[in-house]
Amino acid sequence: MTADDLCAMTLSEAARLIERRDVSPVALTEAAPDRIARCEPQLNAFITVMADDALAAARTAEAEIARGDYRGPLHGVPISLKDLLLTRGVRTTAGSRILANSVPDRDATVVRRLRDAGAVFIGKNNLLEFAYGEVHPDYGPSRNPWNTDYGTSGSSSGSGAAVAAGLGFASIGSDTGGSIRGPAAYCGIVGLKPTYGLVSRAGAFPLSWSCDHIGPMTRSVRDCALVLDAIAGYDLGDPTSLRRTLPSYAASLDRPAERPTIGIVLPEDGDGVTSDVRRVIDEAAAVVQHLGFPIVPVKLPHPEQAARALLVLIYAEASAIHLSWLRERADDYAPNTRERLELGAQLPATLYLQASRVRGVIVGAHRELFRRVDLLLLPVSPSPQYLVDAPEPEPVGDEGDRIKGGLRFTGPFNLTGQPAITVPCGATPQGLPIGVQLVARPLAEPILLHVAAELERAMTDRLPGREGNPLVV
Repeated sequence: MTADDLCAMTLSEAARLIERRDVSPVALTEAAPDRIARCEPQLNAFITVMADDALAAARTAEAEIARGDYRGPLHGVPISLKDLLLTRGVRTTAGSRILANSVPDRDATVVRRLRDAGAVFIGKNNLLEFAYGEVHPDYGPSRNPWNTDYGTSGSSSGSGAAVAAGLGFASIGSDTGGSIRGPAAYCGIVGLKPTYGLVSRAGAFPLSWSCDHIGPMTRSVRDCALVLDAIAGYDLGDPTSLRRTLPSYAASLDRPAERPTIGIVLPEDGDGVTSDVRRVIDEAAAVVQHLGFPIVPVKLPHPEQAARALLVLIYAEASAIHLSWLRERADDYAPNTRERLELGAQLPATLYLQASRVRGVIVGAHRELFRRVDLLLLPVSPSPQYLVDAPEPEPVGDEGDRIKGGLRFTGPFNLTGQPAITVPCGATPQGLPIGVQLVARPLAEPILLHVAAELERAMTDRLPGREGNPLVV
């Protein structure tokens, strides 16, 4: 197999070959930096590439496996990490000038768990500054592997580009309003925002402590389940972490499942959904019905109010986190990040409390909706694409925050804490991927992943062709 052949495999395919000793972790890890060197100048998916550390870890993994100490499907597999996860001895910038030279002496909990599973870290991925909606000029934007004139959404932008381009077999992202699901949909991969509290956030630089989630970004649903098996579980270091006995998420994919009822979110005036996205949603709805799932047309409860409440919570909580730097190093932020933080610092407590009460209404409305359905099927983003080099955005305070429109379909589930996954299901006429989002009840990841895997298999022939694009594996 060529280096590109190795990089083109899914994580689960690579894991099977490693377990059978048909491919070595060293061969996989040597292939990744070579491909990064060729693709990275065009993609800007990484802030730090850890080629030497990765090769040393791969040699250790190879020796462990050779003596029979195989740890499981992540053992010896190269993956990347969003650069807001603390990584022992490796700088963690959060895409900011403020932390440009920060080198932590400990790992985030998810990083430690991945190390324990034998994963090999190939690098730290680019992201929007502090995961807060803007690219810092010191790092620049990540670009879409399908067409580098286009972007990858945010804030796990580099993670989405890296996985889609074969620069590692998975990445760990964060999601406060859609920041795993957006890049996954734009880049044609799978992204899971787990139930709030299922995956520890200890050691991840926070944006909004009440809305942040950590989760996997991979090239298949099965890969997503394998990574979730490694990182989920209670953590004393995260006070919001859930104490639960957890299933094997990968094993749940192979068990027979009932046909849960799927609510298809109907179009509404003003939802901004483009014709390409609506076409793919309609096709996915027809496919799940053909697969035998009962479908019910539904409306998304209070989407405008959910987006507004989420923004208030993020503004206030982010500004509280950044207050000392905002006072002492304001000029080091990108202009719109700084403006968001300044506006958040001025929000009255009454507005934050009102948003918290609205959140309670949103949670109650979704709980009522999920008495009628088991899952929702809906868009990830109203639009499937945007040009990277479009004009600079207007200041945040002039016309309201432009990110609000992108929160309509993803943001509600950061408020409710429900698990949500995006699966690639189609493409624009220009060949850019379009993802579809599935949402389940809290802690219903097994059924969510099972249905996502069925949809993934059924929609494969509708995905964009990879021919002629050297950046996409």
